Amino acid sequence: RYPDAERMFRSALDWRQKNLPAASTEVAYSLNNLAEVYRIEGRDWEARKLMETAVQHLQESHADAPGLPIVLTNLSSVLCRFNQFDQAEEVLRSALIFYDKHQQAAGRGYGVALNNLGQISETKNDLQAASRLYEQAIGIFEDLGDRGKTDLAATLANVGALYQKQDRIAEARQAEQRALGLLPPEGDMLLRAEILRNLGNIVAKGGNP
Repeated sequence: RYPDAERMFRSALDWRQKNLPAASTEVAYSLNNLAEVYRIEGRDWEARKLMETAVQHLQESHADAPGLPIVLTNLSSVLCRFNQFDQAEEVLRSALIFYDKHQQAAGRGYGVALNNLGQISETKNDLQAASRLYEQAIGIFEDLGDRGKTDLAATLANVGALYQKQDRIAEARQAEQRALGLLPPEGDMLLRAEILRNLGNIVAKGGNP
């Protein structure tokens, strides 16, 4: 229900901008929340503008704000949509540095940032770097147990696609099947569709179109 979410986030942002200092963390977080809805809706320019403003406010006035690395990770995803992979990588590495500095390298946010950085490395055809990043992210999500299942499935789907590029067909299929098994019977339909597509490509590449 993205239109409903957008209205609520817009109302929250308007209230905070009216009643709080412009550089407050609450205003920055509201900018990010609204931007995330825009990103999901494909309104990339609007999302990017809000996220860049949020990051600027946090970096200038609240460099230790706990939500800063999340906003940085979200911004990197939007930058990738503009094919600005070098800038997206720089933003993600800033998020990872934050997590390391605050001893949060075992949390979900760190794993998500690693997975996203792996995707950028894969896009830039640095497959070995991508593999290392995915493996590190998988370790984090496995340690999180049930809380990391969906993120683990998403990372395994990426690993399966990477193995396919490397002609490691059996390993690719195993990764995708494990990812599919982690998803609940309902929900996560976009991720499920991605995994099924990957499996279809793997089966076809294995000689059984």
